[in-house]
Amino acid sequence: MYSTEHFTVERLPQISNLLGITLKKLMQAAAASTPLLHTLTSTQEAEPIADEKLLLVTVCVLNDLSLAYIVSAYQITQVEIIKRLRILDRMGVIELLPGDRIRRRARRDFDWLADGPIRHYFSTQGLKDFLNDPFDD
Repeated sequence: MYSTEHFTVERLPQISNLLGITLKKLMQAAAASTPLLHTLTSTQEAEPIADEKLLLVTVCVLNDLSLAYIVSAYQITQVEIIKRLRILDRMGVIELLPGDRIRRRARRDFDWLADGPIRHYFSTQGLKDFLNDPFDD
């Protein structure tokens, strides 16, 4: 069916019934078969450093914050976030789903490279900004 291009979405329930599992379980198995990221490459880590909004969205997504929360908590529009989510999708960090839903493609123990651009940024720029804040809000 697949090679003759006669495979349709309607066939999926039939296949799952044949296998003796629900369609939901079949889809979960397909999603689980894709390996998750443990780290990025140095080149991939450099990309968010060049765009602070991408860095913000990356950190938020890796901490499982929703799109609605990011819009409400930070000075960034939904359009700006979606633009950055598309970049993260291309990088393999997330899968951008219909309805602007986000599926992480990074493992729970995801980590930045020890001597990579992200850690360097946070130890220099991020720490300085944090320590210079008056903390009066």
